[in-house]
Amino acid sequence: MFQEEYSVSDMGIPSKGKDLKEVIDFLKKNDYKYVYTNCSIQARIMFESKSEIIASSDRFIPMVYSHPDKEAAVKNAKKFAYVIYTKDPMFSLLSSRLLKASVKYSFCKIGGFTVMYNLSRPARPGEILRYTSSRTRL
Repeated sequence: MFQEEYSVSDMGIPSKGKDLKEVIDFLKKNDYKYVYTNCSIQARIMFESKSEIIASSDRFIPMVYSHPDKEAAVKNAKKFAYVIYTKDPMFSLLSSRLLKASVKYSFCKIGGFTVMYNLSRPARPGEILRYTSSRTRL
């Protein structure tokens, strides 16, 4: 079990376990079983939801997938959301890329997280976020 309060040191973002529980409750209430997120949230969300919500970190960082079956499930999902730390620079990058791609969405801020959902069309990270060979986001 995660501690009640912990810190994500690489982001310097304080986060309470209850915030993630509220994110999971929000996703379940709105019938979202698949999400894209960064790798530090990915494992936590699947663990805390007892794998009722499957998370992918595709394109958030270039890496070898540790859960290829779960990555494939999210990639093939018709309905998905994004879960991002609100203070993560990826949040503003993702927001601007969705806007540039003319993708409308709803969002909900829960503690230190933002859930981006109800996308006007499926906009997956492979379309929205790209990497160069030097691993720099475009």
